[in-house]
Amino acid sequence: MTSSTWHATWERWALPLLMLLAAALLLIRLGSRPLWGDEIINVIIDRQDLNSVLANLSVTAPGPSTRLVGLDLHPPLFHLIQHVWLKLAGASDLAVRLPSVVYGLIALLLLYRIGRLIDGRGTARWALLLAAISPFWLLYARMARYYALTAMLGLASTLLYLELLKRPTRTRWTAYVLVNTAMLYTDYLVATLLICQLVYLIWVRPSRRWLVTWAATMALVGALYLPWLHVWLKQSAILVNQTVVADLSRSLVGTVLMLAFPWLSFTVGETVFPWEFPAIVAGLLFVGLLLRGLVYFARHPAAGDWPGSRLAFTVLFIFIPLLGTFGVLTFLAPVIPFIATGNHAFFAFPFVALLAAGGLRAIHRLSWRAAAIGVLALAHSYSIRNYYAGEHFINPVYAVPIHTVVAEVMALAQPGDAILSDFDTGFGYYFEQT
Repeated sequence: MTSSTWHATWERWALPLLMLLAAALLLIRLGSRPLWGDEIINVIIDRQDLNSVLANLSVTAPGPSTRLVGLDLHPPLFHLIQHVWLKLAGASDLAVRLPSVVYGLIALLLLYRIGRLIDGRGTARWALLLAAISPFWLLYARMARYYALTAMLGLASTLLYLELLKRPTRTRWTAYVLVNTAMLYTDYLVATLLICQLVYLIWVRPSRRWLVTWAATMALVGALYLPWLHVWLKQSAILVNQTVVADLSRSLVGTVLMLAFPWLSFTVGETVFPWEFPAIVAGLLFVGLLLRGLVYFARHPAAGDWPGSRLAFTVLFIFIPLLGTFGVLTFLAPVIPFIATGNHAFFAFPFVALLAAGGLRAIHRLSWRAAAIGVLALAHSYSIRNYYAGEHFINPVYAVPIHTVVAEVMALAQPGDAILSDFDTGFGYYFEQT
C-alpha cells in the first residue's frame, strides 16, 4: 500500500474508528457500577408521574397525587427526558445511564466538528481522542446525571454560533435559539458559555448590527425561559440561604483547592491520586500540551474563514466557565464542596481537550507525537482501570460497593432486625430491589 493510499484510507476510517473506541469505553461495564446518591435521587424522581417530577424540581408542596422524594436544584429538561425513557426502558442501572452515553457520543462528534473549524481534521481527531480516553470524561459522561446532555448542548450551541459568524442564515438563527433554550433548561452554569460567545462576538464582530441581532436572539431565549424563571428564583434562594457550608468553604485553602481541582480532574481524572506516578506523568504531559497549544494557536495563522483569534476563542471558552463556576460555588452555593468543581464545569472540558489537541498538532515529528499520545494513553489506562474496578476514587462516594454491602447484610439479617443507613450510600434503594 502506497503512502497516499494509506493516507486516504486513514482519512476515510479515522473518525468511525475513533467513535467506536469512544463508544466501547463508554459502554464497558456500564451497569456494573452501582448508582450513587445523586443518580439515585434522579431515578426516584424521574420514575414518578409527571406532576411529581415537576413538583420535586419546583420545590412545591405536594398535592394529593404528588410525592416529594428528594431535592434536585436543576432545570427540568434532563428529568423530563429521563421520565419518558424510564417508562420505555425500565430503571436498571444500565438503562438509566444509557441516554448519557448517547449524549456523550454526540458531544464528541460536535467537538470534532468544532475542531475541524478551528484547525482542520488533524486537530479535530486529536481532540476527539483526548476526550474519549480521558478518565474524567468517562467518569461523568456515563452518569445518570445532566453532565453529558449539558456538554452536548453546549457544544451544539458553540458550533451553531461559529457557523453563524461565518455565514448567518435564518435556519441557523432558529436552531441557535432552540439549542440555547434547551441548554438553559438543562443546567444553570452552562449560561457562562453564552457569556463566552458575547465576549468573543465583541472581539470579532464589534458592529452594532451584530450585537443588536445577538441581543435580540438572547431576548427570545429569555422569553422562552420565562415559564421556569420563578422556579429558578426559588431554587437559588434555597442555595443562598443554606446555613450549612462545605468544609474549607471561603477559606484561603478552600479557594486554592476550588481553583486547582478542575485542572486535576481535566488532566488526570478523579480515579488516581495526584501523588501517584501515573498522575504525575499524565498531568505534566497534559499541561505541556496545553501550553504548546496556546503557543500554536497564537503563532500559526488560522484558515481564511476562521472568525477571529483561535487563541482568544480557546482561552475564553475555558476560563470564563471555570471562573463562573468558581464564583457561583464560592459566593452563591458554598454548600457544594471544592471536590465537585470539576463536574460542575464538565461542559468546559471539551474545549480543554481542543487546546491540548492543538498542542499535539504542533508536534511536527510523527514519532514524537505518537510517543506523547502513547505515554498519555498508558498513564490514563491506570486511571481508567481504577474507574472500572471501583478503586482509588478521590471522591469516595462514587466507590461505595453497595451491591456487596446489601448482599452481606441480607445474608446476616434476621427477622425483626432494624437496618439503619445513610441515604447517600444507596443502601435503601438497592435493599428495596431485593
